[in-house]
Amino acid sequence: MGKSSSGVYLESNWLKNTDDGTQTGGVGAGYNLEVGPVMLNAGAKAIYIGPKKGDNGVAFPIGGGVNVALTDSIHVYGEGYAAPEGLNNSVKNYVEANGGYKWVKPGVSDAEMNKKLTECEAQALIDLPPDNVVTGSSSEKTDKKNKKKDISTSYTVEDANEYRRDTLVDSCMFKSGWDKIEVQ
Repeated sequence: MGKSSSGVYLESNWLKNTDDGTQTGGVGAGYNLEVGPVMLNAGAKAIYIGPKKGDNGVAFPIGGGVNVALTDSIHVYGEGYAAPEGLNNSVKNYVEANGGYKWVKPGVSDAEMNKKLTECEAQALIDLPPDNVVTGSSSEKTDKKNKKKDISTSYTVEDANEYRRDTLVDSCMFKSGWDKIEVQ
């Protein structure tokens, strides 16, 4: 039922920022078609976007992707989904693009890869916990006609340890016999 074999697939995800409550999540379904070393997929998603209180919305993007097995241990993939204004409610336009690498080990399933990757990520979080750095900026606009002043403030949260933690995860996976390739 995943994206690693021909036929119907289902997927879901959920992400929540515990600092400010921003959250997004979705479910999707589609169909995979395997053509030699290439896996093609097409599907649709229902995405919930909750950037801040009172500004929530949903989008219904459609799209697809490709996963190419260059060798038994090297796979690259890319996918894209889009939902124009007519397939959304309060979200004006939704575009999603993903691409990159896949951890592979000949003869081992995606489920086993996910298990090992989760173990490596958990250990990296223990060894090097998040160190969130918050930066903010604000801008001011004055509407002279309506004599109204708007102040817009935005904040960015970055984990100062994210890059070093990614290095720990990579090291753990390599030590366990996994290979990866990144797509630029």
